[in-house]
Formats: sequence, C-alpha cells, structure tokens
Amino acid sequence: MQFIETLVLEFVPKWNANTQLDVLCISTSNPVYLVFCESEASPSIVVRVSGLIDIEKTHTIMEQLYGQVGDLIPMPIALTKIDAGMASIQKGVGGAPWFELASNYTERDQWEELRTRAIDALSRLHEGSFQIQRWQTICEPGNELRRCFDSCIESGTDLSNEVIKLVEVLADRLDSLGRISVYPQHGDYCLNNLIIDLNDLHVIDFEDFGLTSMPFHDEFTLALSMHAQANDLVRSS
Repeated sequence: MQFIETLVLEFVPKWNANTQLDVLCISTSNPVYLVFCESEASPSIVVRVSGLIDIEKTHTIMEQLYGQVGDLIPMPIALTKIDAGMASIQKGVGGAPWFELASNYTERDQWEELRTRAIDALSRLHEGSFQIQRWQTICEPGNELRRCFDSCIESGTDLSNEVIKLVEVLADRLDSLGRISVYPQHGDYCLNNLIIDLNDLHVIDFEDFGLTSMPFHDEFTLALSMHAQANDLVRSS
C-alpha cells in the first residue's frame, strides 16, 4: 500500500505524512482502493489501478462529463503512472453501496422512490452526454441490436432458439426506425454502480461508457437490476 500513500501526498496537498489513513482494497477485474482519512465514514479519495490504456480513456470521459453534470459523478483528480500501470484518482462520495439496499429498502414505496431518483439521475447523465457535441453519433437500432446480440453469442452465452428468433424479429422491427441521432450510454447503469445517500445519488464505474449508443439501453439495465435486487416481498406486492 506504500504507493497509495505516495499518491495521496502528491495529489491531496492538505494531507501530510502524519495523516491517519485507512485503505480498503476491492478486488475486481482491476483493483480499486478506497482511502479513508482520520476514520471518516466515506472514502476521501478512490484510486483505480489498471495496466490497460482504457483507464486513460475512462478518466478523460469522466473529466468531460464532470464539466457537464458536476457532483452527479465523482470528481476526477488525476491520472498518473505507477509501477503497476496507471492510476486514476477520484474524489470519494458518500452513501450506501448496492449490497446494503436489500436491508435498507424493505418497502415498496422505498423502492419506487429509489427508482424515481435513479431515473432522474440517468436523465441528468444523458443530458450531460448530449451536451458534448462531439459525442453525438448516428445509430441504426436494428443493426445495433444485431451487433450486441452477436457479441453476446461470441462471449459464450447460451440462449434458447426462442430467444434467438425473438431477437431476429425485434431487429427487423427496429429497422423501420432507420438512422437516428444518439448519444453514448453509460453501458452498465445498474444499482451496483450507484452510491445512494439520503439526499444525493452518485453514478460510478464508467469503464463501459460509450460501448453502445442504443437508446434505452441504460433504462433497461436499471430496470433489470432493480428487479433482481428488490426482495421477494417487494417484487410480489
């Protein structure tokens, strides 16, 4: 963890060698370090480490988005080289992660309120994306569905013949829309990537941002994740 202390001293000037730091590492495809200062409840900064050039792209995307949507997303602080590759440093945000939702949200009206807040946040995010002119592009929804479906098959996902035929029918129907002007989708807009506080909601994890510009991709992802994580009582009521 020595490199974390080095990064902190370089990019967070208000801290010094005597500052008490606690570091929590989340092991994902690439490690994420949550850095807590003086026993604070929320991380002061978040350090994402990767050896891939994609982290530079993600950091740049967040810088541009932050200029449009502000604290809806974590503020990007710096991107720097380290021995393990590259480190993206972001300001931490307060709130509850997705795995606490099931215990904190037990009533239907709580989930409905959460859904409204998540949709409002998504609208802000999409509006911010739309405002960045160079991100706007053209999409042919039918062909985009086929492209995403082909990627799904290539990844080894096992789908029934019924699903395959349904995708073919829907892609043909979407062809009637022709070519439409669109903006990038978050790509993984689910409860796992929302940090939820009493008054605030923050969107995180932009690694899949822009992989598709298919309209309503993010809305469907949110709907599926809410259905999956709501407890059985809420789903049946």
